[in-house]
Amino acid sequence: MLLMNRVHCLLNGEDITAGQFNSMNDEKRELYRDNLVCIACGRRATFRRVSAKRTPTFAAQHKDGCILTSKTWSAFRYLQ
Repeated sequence: MLLMNRVHCLLNGEDITAGQFNSMNDEKRELYRDNLVCIACGRRATFRRVSAKRTPTFAAQHKDGCILTSKTWSAFRYLQ
């Protein structure tokens, strides 16, 4: 599972950062939750809430060959 800062929302066709998603009200977050995908491979993404040990991020089980899982890309994955 690879952590990401940005995902694509299928509802409105826009990219959303973890910070933006975290600051949404509960109703809007619930509406978007099942419509978030990796910006590179399109696999379903899930939100990981902020806690004492981590910042808010997204996670996904990426398709084989997804550019976000390549070693050269991994250094830049949070800059998406």
